Amino acid sequence: MKRDIAGIILAGGQSRRMGGGDKSLLPLGDGCLLDQVVSRFTP
Repeated sequence: MKRDIAGIILAGGQSRRMGGGDKSLLPLGDGCLLDQVVSRFTP
């Protein structure tokens, strides 16, 4: 039985106090913050 799983990752913010830019694209480990979150949901 194949099951389709869908999800929504909420990420955002203008990061004004951190110099501007998209917080979800900040460097973290081998990629960016969003990459790390997505990798947790990838089978």
